[in-house]
Amino acid sequence: MSFKPRAAAPGEKRLLFESRAHRVLGRGPAVAPASRPQAVPNPQAGTGFDRNIVDEKDRTKAGQWDPNATVWQVTGDPNDLESAKFTPVRVQDIDPKNATIWVNGMANNVKNAAQLGLNHTGKGSFYMIHNPSNGGLSDFGESAVQKLGIPTKVAKSTRDLLRHFDLPTANVVAHSQGSLIANDALEDLRKEGKNMRGMKVKYHGAAANVLKSKMLADSIGAEMEEFRGHALDPVHNIVGMNTVNPLRIAGSLVAAPLLFNSDREKSPHTLKPGDAKKLSPVFNRPVFHPLVPTK
Repeated sequence: MSFKPRAAAPGEKRLLFESRAHRVLGRGPAVAPASRPQAVPNPQAGTGFDRNIVDEKDRTKAGQWDPNATVWQVTGDPNDLESAKFTPVRVQDIDPKNATIWVNGMANNVKNAAQLGLNHTGKGSFYMIHNPSNGGLSDFGESAVQKLGIPTKVAKSTRDLLRHFDLPTANVVAHSQGSLIANDALEDLRKEGKNMRGMKVKYHGAAANVLKSKMLADSIGAEMEEFRGHALDPVHNIVGMNTVNPLRIAGSLVAAPLLFNSDREKSPHTLKPGDAKKLSPVFNRPVFHPLVPTK
């Protein structure tokens, strides 16, 4: 007697495909729809946070994709990224003074963004203005639109959330696309005449340009404390145009496939500069200086 292998049902094929895709992108294994995180209910109507969701893919499949940013309280140990805990916050519950505000880059769900926030801020407690993900291609298109100076919903909603903080005492840390979002939001607030003098800003692996970012910071009286990217980071060096060093440009082109590595310590972009421990320390040498301002 012979047995033929059972053909996978459509749902099983989709789950197998998602599991493989998630491993490639470093987002953990896919889970069956029934076990995925559900919406976090908000008893307060009208706050804009009644649909904070850990996995945005669920919203997309339900036809409820919302590109607007949301605000979260994140706590954990910066030396243990898996310790990140995150809770949605109503704007009326924000503690506005001396806040550290983290704005994440593209293709990160809330969990990944919170973990990276521990690394980039170096703080055990901070607010996260979450830049939601609708998939890599959609996020890339959104970033391209922002590079062209076209307003986006995520930037406008980030601006609206920033209004609830005491910005002169705030520390804003942004990564990758988050730097574009932060710049657009701060520019809108500047046009409104919002007082931001004294605010401190750090950008890592920025898709935004250093010269434009410094001009904006100077115009609002903010201090650009840090503007750094890894010598092999194609987002910072090529997309952001943040180097004139040919060694960094050539190295970033060669290293571009590492952006898709599931091991964060092998990526020149994911962690804050200097924390990709599995990349050679040779790239930290002066010969790889970007030859543009780094703060």
